Amino acid sequence: MEYRETIPKDGFRVVAALRALARSGVEVRLFAGNHDFNLGTFFDSIGIRTHADPLEIELQGKRLLLLHGDGIACSDGRYRAVKAVLRNPACNWLWKAIHPDLGMKIARLVGRESRLRGDEILEPTPEYDAAADAFLATGKYDAVVHGHTHLAFVREREKGIYVNSGEWIFEPSWVEMENGEFRVGRLEP
Repeated sequence: MEYRETIPKDGFRVVAALRALARSGVEVRLFAGNHDFNLGTFFDSIGIRTHADPLEIELQGKRLLLLHGDGIACSDGRYRAVKAVLRNPACNWLWKAIHPDLGMKIARLVGRESRLRGDEILEPTPEYDAAADAFLATGKYDAVVHGHTHLAFVREREKGIYVNSGEWIFEPSWVEMENGEFRVGRLEP
């Protein structure tokens, strides 16, 4: 949730690094996911383009589907319903009425509860493979790229390439594409 005057300190280092990257001339895009239900104009104001929905784009001769990845697994039906509520403008307006300190505390408790339930994905799952395969089977894409599962990999599938960019908080990773080839990069401590 983007507050008008407040930025959570926990993610500041990542936001500053992304801003520096954008200012250096690299195009930076942020795909809203399961922790981003109300992105306003802040990221756009610092040169980071935001996307609430998947993006179809051609880069380096490859037709790509770029998305966060939340809600694409078959078992995500309940989450998709919650997501529709949390992205609702009325819900976002009510959330912004809560003081940011309380709002962030609630958000962290919900996130912690999710991790305690074991929702964290520790290895690629057949459901995400199947979702990537379904996108690739349409013939519209050469590669599907997302990051929701926090696992960084590049995998050849029968109909194209399935890429996951990993995550930025605990084990920072990213995906680079050069001359149409994907590579996973990792930030060393």
